[in-house]
Amino acid sequence: MCSRSPAITLVYKTESEKVMCDDENESGVSVIKFKLAPGARLPEYKTAKAACFDIESLEGATIQPGEVHMFSTGLFPAIADGYELAIRPRSSSCKTLGLIPNSPGTIDSDYPGEIKIGVLNATPGPLIVRPGDRIAQARLQRAPQNPIV
Repeated sequence: MCSRSPAITLVYKTESEKVMCDDENESGVSVIKFKLAPGARLPEYKTAKAACFDIESLEGATIQPGEVHMFSTGLFPAIADGYELAIRPRSSSCKTLGLIPNSPGTIDSDYPGEIKIGVLNATPGPLIVRPGDRIAQARLQRAPQNPIV
């Protein structure tokens, strides 16, 4: 089963692993794999022309106004060298969810841990996030190291 976005194809390998292949990479080498914590779901593009795939919260929480909560996603990426995973707020987040204070965030290819998303409640009332809520979006993109002179 595959889902497409420009230059990237999501290929479902197993229930606990998803591989993204770069269509422009003739070798067919995967550029990202996700290991999943129990209960986590693989990210997916919600529409055929989506530029980013959505990331869901693995946990629920109520965030009070002005507070930040770090949400577990259960996603542990293995990203190929020369790529990054850019984490961004969803376009509707400012109205419905809150803000992602460290945005855009970069997940480097040498990051070994779980993706966690910080959400700041900038609304006047409590913000309720439920497991499975889409709390961020991400884009896999090339990120070559340029010489610093």
